[in-house]
Amino acid sequence: MPAGRKSSPKQDAITRFLRTQIIGGTLPPGARLPTRAELEERFAVSSVTVQRALDVLGEHGFISARGTHGTFVAERPPHLNRYAVVFFARPQNDGWLRFYDALLTASASVATQTGHILTPYFCSSDATGERNHQRLQQALAAQALAGVIFTSHPYPLDGSPVLTTPNVARVALMWGEDFPAIHKINYDQADFLAQACAWFAQRRRKRVALISVPGQFSPTLIDGLTKRHGLESPAHWRQTIHPTHAPSARACAHLLLHSGQRRRPDALLVSDDNLVEQALAGLADAGVRLDRDLLVVAHANFPTPWTTVPGLRRLGYDAHATLAACVASIDAQRLGRTQARQTAVRALFEDAASG
Repeated sequence: MPAGRKSSPKQDAITRFLRTQIIGGTLPPGARLPTRAELEERFAVSSVTVQRALDVLGEHGFISARGTHGTFVAERPPHLNRYAVVFFARPQNDGWLRFYDALLTASASVATQTGHILTPYFCSSDATGERNHQRLQQALAAQALAGVIFTSHPYPLDGSPVLTTPNVARVALMWGEDFPAIHKINYDQADFLAQACAWFAQRRRKRVALISVPGQFSPTLIDGLTKRHGLESPAHWRQTIHPTHAPSARACAHLLLHSGQRRRPDALLVSDDNLVEQALAGLADAGVRLDRDLLVVAHANFPTPWTTVPGLRRLGYDAHATLAACVASIDAQRLGRTQARQTAVRALFEDAASG
């Protein structure tokens, strides 16, 4: 409907009637809608009112006109095939992470492969974000979404209709704290660390340093897994840096590996891809020779292009598999299927990732 034009009660009634029949399955995908004349008679309205109601449904993707053949339910109506992917930052702005780039790339690929539509909404804390937030609320009010995927903890929208509207399937990518009534897709951090430790141990490394993000690994987890694999990792070799402060990783890596130390690590885990490039620059500053002096396991979000570096192995999470898990969870919720409270996504080395 053109901006500024208000709908009439009868127009809304037609829209609601047809949308209910489509969502309820009375009018399945590909089914022919009642003719305009039938709708005019049923609701005692003019052809203009009928057309405006159909325009609303068409704008949201529920129907398509086929000339003189009539108007039909879309083969892939939005309540079955359109998923909102919510980011709480915008590309190239503060707070935007490489993880989000991987999800955006994978969203387009998943759409091509499956026919699902994954629509991004950048709900950042600015005027653009507020407009995206309003668009998302409008899509939910029109019942034009199969569900909502939050790419991080959804607390910025606490109290919003995006979280309070009933009968909406929702899923969030988060580790740590849960959020009520939202299925959790959890990156298995313990599995990630265990795989990295095993890889180092298989190559006879003994002294492991970590550059991670705050709260990612508990000291108890690190102690247990390094001990299990016969590795040493004293507390002063475990450094944490927020991913938005990536330049600090350069100085940190230099300090950990500089040649003036009596004992240096022979293995390094960099567990966030936003920190990897700066950490590698710090190793170069320290004169470290990868593959000979040090082996590195670097976190990655696949698919992400990367030039092979001797002595460095990428370990991370496949964005395609992550979004597939999100879509599967939403579909299970819509169909009333029982599922576990959360879904764990395992880490993969680069040669096992789909990207």
